[in-house]
Parts: sequence; structure tokens; C-alpha cells
Amino acid sequence: MKKSVIICAALLLVLSLFSGCAFIKKSTSVSPPADSGQPVTSETPSPSAAGAETADKLTGIVTIESVKSEYKSDYIDTAIEIPKLTGLKDSAVQDSINAVFSDVMAAAQQDIKPWEAESREYASDDQDNINPYQIYLSYTVPYNLNGILSINLSDYRYRGAAHGGDTRSSYTFDLTTGRQLSLGDLMTDGSGCRDRINAAIQTKIDGQIKNNTLSEIAPFSDIGDHPSFYLTPDSLVFYFQEYEYFTYADGIQEYPIPYSDVSDLLKPEYASLTIKTIILDPYAANKLAIGDIGQAALTGNPSTGYMWQYTIDDSSIVEYSRDQYQSDAQAGEVGAGGTFTWDFRALKAGTASITFKYYRAWDDSSDSAPEDTIVYTVIIGK
Repeated sequence: MKKSVIICAALLLVLSLFSGCAFIKKSTSVSPPADSGQPVTSETPSPSAAGAETADKLTGIVTIESVKSEYKSDYIDTAIEIPKLTGLKDSAVQDSINAVFSDVMAAAQQDIKPWEAESREYASDDQDNINPYQIYLSYTVPYNLNGILSINLSDYRYRGAAHGGDTRSSYTFDLTTGRQLSLGDLMTDGSGCRDRINAAIQTKIDGQIKNNTLSEIAPFSDIGDHPSFYLTPDSLVFYFQEYEYFTYADGIQEYPIPYSDVSDLLKPEYASLTIKTIILDPYAANKLAIGDIGQAALTGNPSTGYMWQYTIDDSSIVEYSRDQYQSDAQAGEVGAGGTFTWDFRALKAGTASITFKYYRAWDDSSDSAPEDTIVYTVIIGK
């Protein structure tokens, strides 16, 4: 059954032309409230302070934009960046999640004026050796699949000591309800998940200490009632803050627990976490099990009018699940390309081919050049 995205291609092209860019979501700069007495922040539609991601973060079923606030003087340097969700069908859920991060930004902004005043006071005795205070807040999106969103915030602070310190906070949301999920929300009641996770982490710590790659300042005993964790496509990742159990030099220590190790403990509504995603290779036979997701990734530039269209020769074996587009553009850049990804779910045993062709919506698929035709062969085992 042919899955054509010609209509979608035309719509995306129109949106591209009207926006003047290749689906770039510009970061939004904000200033402190007028009555806060804080310095006015500057507009900075630039990449994430972390440097690893652009200001446009398009992932999963929801678009995540960057909202940024920056202020710099001789006595303080700040760069505050938080995520902002757009595109959710339930605006109330979207607003409630965005409010969480808006509050985080507001709290960080509240520290700017008193920290600057303190830094100025300490510098008054030695104007030749000013060490400006620092507040750097940034975020990453380690998981945005199956209606669940996990976001990490990194809050780095320097306040005149020998060195600064980094504090991480993580937020995992059910995008259907807007509820922030705890470990207990993911696991069945009375499952014993805490003991199993404690044991797994302890084994990892013991190995690090034995190999002299970790130094304890306090022995680990328990993840606690409210452990710090986030999600990735294959693991629950638990972590401990600087100085919580280990030295500053060890930094924030992370301990991934694969979903396969706790799959029997997950609540049925979150069993989707265990679905395996396999990156498809057009130059090899791709072997999947029933229920697995095969993901195809191809580069392209929708601002040119060209889009990838695909057909599946047997949709009873594999079916389309979802797709997304990640722009490579920096904020404000026009006409940059990016990466398209499509997920296909394995339905039953058999062999199927997924053929992609790259052409414009107003052209015929036969106009696609051989080098613009990609075929994935998928073999589903019983």
C-alpha cells in the first residue's frame, strides 16, 4: 500500500516559503519582569549554550523551542536557556509543562541582581582581579517518544569560590496528561524495583572503585524515595549530584539501567519503553523481531521543494509509525537542510521492502534519479 506524503510535502514547502527558512524554530529571548529590578537581558537567537544542539530542537511528536535570557556585566555573566513546548493538541497540558520551566527561569533570574551586587562588593577591594559570578542554565532532551518527554536541566553556578558547581534536575512528563512522572509512576506497586535498582547500581559502583575510576566520600546505600533519573531510548538513567556520594572531580555520576532489566516491573501503560528501535541500513538485510521499530534516516532540504516519498511493498509485514524532521540550521539561518526520520513497526514474520524516492511534489516519482532512490529490506523473524 503506497504511503504518499505529497500533500504533506506541499504544505511543508508553503510553510517554508512563508517562514523564510527551512522549518527553523527561532529561540525566543525574554527579559526579567519590569518590576523585578533586574537587568534587562539581551536578545540572543543563537545555538544552545551547551553547544551540542541548535536553538531549534524538533523531536518526537512535539516541537521544543529554546527560550533564552542573557545578561553580562563586569561582575556577572549569565546565560539562561529553557525549553518551550509547541504543537501539542492539548493546550492545557502544554501550558502546564511550559509553566514548570518558566518558573525555573524566573527563579534563576531572581538571583542575577543580588549575585551581581555581591560580586561587585567583593571586587571593590581588587579591581584588577575581578572574577565575575556565573549562572549558566541549559537543557537537553534525552527522550521524546511514545507520548513521554524527558528533559534534563544543567544549572552551573560560580560564586567566587575555587571552582563552580553543576546541579542537574530532570523532568519526565506524560504528554497525554501533563503529569510529571516519578519512578513509582512507571513501576508496578510492590514490584521491588527499588531493591533491584539499588543492587545494579551498587555493582557498577563497586566495579568503578575496584578499577580506581571513582572515589567515594560516602558509601552508597539507596536511591531514596525520590531518585534523580531520566529516560533515554534504551535505559532509565539514575544519577547523583556532585559531592552526593563522590568527589567533585568525579562529577555527576550516571548509572543506566536498561529497560530490559526491569521490563517485568513496568506498568502496562509504560511498556512501550521496552520497544526496541533498530536503525535501518539500506545496504544490508535488516532483521527485526515482531514489535520492533525500524528507523530510516535520510538527509534532505525541504526548502528546495524536494521531499522523500516512500512505498511499502507489503504493509501487512511492516507499517508506518511516525516521522519527524530535524533542521541542521542555526537560528536565523535560511535554506539549510536537515535529517528526516521515519519509524516503521514490525507486524508479523516475513520480508518487506521500503522504497524511498526524493522528488518534488509537482513531479512524477519516475523523475527521481537512481541516486535519489533508497531501498530498505526488512526481515521480520517469528
